[in-house]
Amino acid sequence: MISIRRKIANLNVTIEGQESRFLSQLEQELDIYPSAQQKADILIRFGFEGDEKVLANNPAIHREYDDGFSANFGQATVRWHWESSPVLVEWSSPPKELCWRQKIRNIQYTHPYEQVGQIFFELVLIPTLQLFYHQHLLILHGSALADHREGTAMIFGGTGGVGKTSLELSLVGDGYDFMADDISVIGEDGILYANFAWPKIYGYNTFNDVKIKERIFHGRDKLDRFFWELRMKRFGGGKVRRRVDPNVFFDGAVRQQAQLKKYYILFRDYSDEISLSPISTKKAVDMSLHILSAEYMILYRHLYWHQINREGLSLLPFVTRDEIFKSWQMLGTRVLANVQTCLVHIPIETTASQLRLHLRHLVRE
Repeated sequence: MISIRRKIANLNVTIEGQESRFLSQLEQELDIYPSAQQKADILIRFGFEGDEKVLANNPAIHREYDDGFSANFGQATVRWHWESSPVLVEWSSPPKELCWRQKIRNIQYTHPYEQVGQIFFELVLIPTLQLFYHQHLLILHGSALADHREGTAMIFGGTGGVGKTSLELSLVGDGYDFMADDISVIGEDGILYANFAWPKIYGYNTFNDVKIKERIFHGRDKLDRFFWELRMKRFGGGKVRRRVDPNVFFDGAVRQQAQLKKYYILFRDYSDEISLSPISTKKAVDMSLHILSAEYMILYRHLYWHQINREGLSLLPFVTRDEIFKSWQMLGTRVLANVQTCLVHIPIETTASQLRLHLRHLVRE
């Protein structure tokens, strides 16, 4: 039995199971977090059998139980229990063995088991925080950095591919520490907690920046670089990426938590130049909620199915999408009221390298 105990988002999280290769890889990726010394707030068990009585199965990828439901996301099936202390989550994924054929074809050039960290954060941990802690933790789709000078944090939000990672790569190590690449987690007191899911660096992030590419391939073998170049030539910079250990990639420039001070929502439009415009808390909250809705559409679809199944069984749902969004709006309004919120207008044709060059000066003002 492997047991991993880490302090994540100010919660004591324990992951346990028998799959040594799978969980050893996950333990490596979670080593950047401090150890949890107290009783678990969230217990995640890997490798459940799913032998409990199923009350409903509508549709086939959603199963309803007495105390919760399970969602089949393809890469993982996750089962949430509501009548349990600590919060109990069971997680099962297909066998994760060495498979060179899949590794060569994979956009990240990884064996299946090496994707465990990505699955953990995207399909297990962040959904669990939304389902059980929506009244206390604000989830934003954005990269987060901490300012060395002030000790405060900033978030670059926006839809996928808008340029969040490009700014992160430009600023970390140059007066800023890394805190999150894709999803940011903020407490009700405005403290931003690190989400150390390994950043995904795309080919287009390396255009006109040799240093980023060299940092990606530090310690990797020649085959890794060969298949990167092959996919770049065949499919372009949007179809090749590598996940990187943030502590290694950013040379230790990481921060566990900081007070959130600035929130920039990146927005591509037909503007003539990159510019910042202050926006109201309400607009920031509304835009952020819509962005998050698109990012976690699959999870929210399961919540609708959960509600339909409970209605068919004449039972009350444990949680609904509307309840989560209502809590999110209330918490977001309270937290972002004390934060400088801006919309960043970016000309549509702006490249990643141009964005890094121009916006880094604006955010320092």
